[in-house]
Amino acid sequence: MLLRILTLALAFGAAVAQANWKLGIWWEIGPGRDSAQAVKFAQDLTRHFDAHLRRGGGRGAELARLVLVPAGRLPLAGRDAQEHPDLRDSSVDMEWGVPFNKPIPEEKTVEATWLQALGCPDPSTFAIGWDLFRVKEAGKALVGSPEFPLVKGLWTRYPSWQLVDTAVDSFCVRMIQADTSNSGPRLARDGLVMNHLLKVMPDSIEIQVVDGMGKPVPAVLEIWRARANPLRPYAALFEGDRDSLPTNPQGRVRVSHQDWFGGGMVHGKSGSNLHALLRARGAGRKTNWLWLDARDVVLASGRFSLSLPAGLSSAWRLAAKSYPNEELLAVESDSQSVWVGMSLRESADLVLRLSEPGGRELFRSSTLALVPGAWEKRLPVILVPGGGYELRMDTPTSRRLVRFVAGSGVTAR
Repeated sequence: MLLRILTLALAFGAAVAQANWKLGIWWEIGPGRDSAQAVKFAQDLTRHFDAHLRRGGGRGAELARLVLVPAGRLPLAGRDAQEHPDLRDSSVDMEWGVPFNKPIPEEKTVEATWLQALGCPDPSTFAIGWDLFRVKEAGKALVGSPEFPLVKGLWTRYPSWQLVDTAVDSFCVRMIQADTSNSGPRLARDGLVMNHLLKVMPDSIEIQVVDGMGKPVPAVLEIWRARANPLRPYAALFEGDRDSLPTNPQGRVRVSHQDWFGGGMVHGKSGSNLHALLRARGAGRKTNWLWLDARDVVLASGRFSLSLPAGLSSAWRLAAKSYPNEELLAVESDSQSVWVGMSLRESADLVLRLSEPGGRELFRSSTLALVPGAWEKRLPVILVPGGGYELRMDTPTSRRLVRFVAGSGVTAR
């Protein structure tokens, strides 16, 4: 089935002639999902959006394109895109996809997401969403993951800044009002966006990593920067390798804004690099991916804190409380496993050994290369409740031994 593009004339009165925002909707056709529904949804949505923009001081909106595609062809349907907007086409300012296998969203849901994704500095709007399905980790798309959930059947990313219900962000309003070229916001606002960002962008971005107890901890930051590519104008493209930056012993790292954006900031026909994914790894744990755009950096004054997940055991909590003041080895056991908590003030290559007192060895770990911090290790060994055991931690220069009774709580040394 070929694409069907409907050109609609919507009766907004005389105001339509000055409408500046061109909307495009991609609609999957299928049983119970016909073109009449698509037309009604598009008309209702555009009327809502037009009124909302005008209340905020903008010029309103008009529906430029309604594209009907076979079921299962949109990227937001959960597979690689077979049909999607051509991001080289600047005649449409905002795009929305309505997958067949997802509920039809309410107009207000789409409108709120559109207005928030409108973003300033992101005039590409939903182009982010169309691109994100390409971002994969371990072979799986990040869309639909806890970091990038599907809400009411659609992927939405609500920025850290929030718009009130009846207004467009003030910076967006200024740019809309300043657009006198009548060539559409996507082309007209490039210079305004970048000039404003350069004025307000902090000289550097500082990230602090803390453990599950809120204490600074050494870590490695993974930054996946968007790449600018002229084949995808105004859109962030995530390809290539991620960068890894070690923090200092206090869990801090500072990056100049030039390095953060991989050079100069780019946003326009040549693509966009104003977005990044950020994650921290430390003490055997990692944070979820955090989506940051240039606006988030400005609003946070260039300062962010990432908190590693807390350990699951009381042995880890005891070790975390002792870090960084003292080194500690703690152990506890339940009916399924043995938990080891370790507080390390210096990097160490160590081996854990679990034995019966003076007897046979039940478990020996491979060599663990650990940096300073509070660590947790689960040993897949089931012990006899009330039985006595020994846990030993060997490094090239030291040995630490803890004797404990299975099921009796936490024992430490």
